[in-house]
Amino acid sequence: MNEIELRKTAKKRAAFKVHAFLYIIIIVFLGIINLATSSHYLWFFWPALGWGLGVVIHGFVTYAGSFKKLEESEYRKLKSKSV
Repeated sequence: MNEIELRKTAKKRAAFKVHAFLYIIIIVFLGIINLATSSHYLWFFWPALGWGLGVVIHGFVTYAGSFKKLEESEYRKLKSKSV
């Protein structure tokens, strides 16, 4: 990877980590508000589920490139051994 590609990858991974961190902080905060105001119904579960799905998709998109590179590396190793 050249310098530009490394910076792009680092930026994507940093953005994902910030997204995941904010998700945890805000969902915990919503859970506290929920338990303090209406503990008989756990409504914070719904934003946690919806936003959590977004975080999972963001993580998959962010790290999918790493899997492709790993797959290509393994393919090259197998091909070199078979020749």
